[in-house]
Amino acid sequence: MNPTPSIEIENLMSRMQNEDKRKRNYVKTIFIVYLLFSGLLAVLLFITPDPDLNLADRISGLSYIAAFLFGSWYFRREYKMYKNMDYTLPLMQLLEKTEKRYRFFNRKWLPISIIVVLIEIGEIIPYINGFMVWNEEVIHRLFIMQALFLCALIVGASIGYIIWKKRTYAIWKDAKTLLSELKN
Repeated sequence: MNPTPSIEIENLMSRMQNEDKRKRNYVKTIFIVYLLFSGLLAVLLFITPDPDLNLADRISGLSYIAAFLFGSWYFRREYKMYKNMDYTLPLMQLLEKTEKRYRFFNRKWLPISIIVVLIEIGEIIPYINGFMVWNEEVIHRLFIMQALFLCALIVGASIGYIIWKKRTYAIWKDAKTLLSELKN
């Protein structure tokens, strides 16, 4: 005889669907914002080029455009994943997918890291203009810029963790618990 699961399945399914809908709308909005920014940057860099831009500035601009285009692709892919979520799958499959989808640390961090690296390249390239003289002032400015960028990343990751803990942790934990109960 199978013991009754401690998690109410209908309640969990309802919470999953609501959260997936919220995330689907969120990533759709972010996709549009990234697409608009990549278009705006492309217009600024190619259509109305500033004659004072040197090669390093142009490479930096291309790096920003690449970051936003890559982000657009990533958020479009995430949108499709949430849009095409199939809740008619067998319960074990659905719970396995949900547990993976709602983990805080999962494969989604790789594309996000690529976006961050491309933005970082765009920030640093103007400082490496040719064989620029590396004096104390340049190194100090570069260090300050890197420290601010790192602080922004830490703040962003912390806010992301707080949102995850508040909104999706319970769904992830319940899906994981129910999955483990059903496997035993």
